[in-house]
Amino acid sequence: MDSLEITTLEDIVYLSYKNDVSFLFGHQMNLYEHQSSYNPNMPVRGLIYFAELYSGYIQKNKLDVYSTKQINLPVPRYIIFYNGTKNEPEKKELRLSECFIKRKRKNTLINMLYKTLY
Repeated sequence: MDSLEITTLEDIVYLSYKNDVSFLFGHQMNLYEHQSSYNPNMPVRGLIYFAELYSGYIQKNKLDVYSTKQINLPVPRYIIFYNGTKNEPEKKELRLSECFIKRKRKNTLINMLYKTLY
């Protein structure tokens, strides 16, 4: 039988992070946030929260990240509830990958080689 473990980050003084609710159930690390103002940076915040949650999980379970054997981690699940005044769709998927700077490099050596070969 799977057990429920509350993993909510409380005011960690040196990090000043706090998430609303997080818990480990079975093979899922669940993180639930409530927002009254729209914030497109929630995926970045989730990354920071999950890094702390996984760090605690790794320490608690005495997992060796330097081992030659792969460690197994619970699957992350991140849900944000929004009740602000800005009109947003009922469901919206925010992606961490959208936060990274994307640059188009038209004349890189790889592109020039690709064009030459193909």
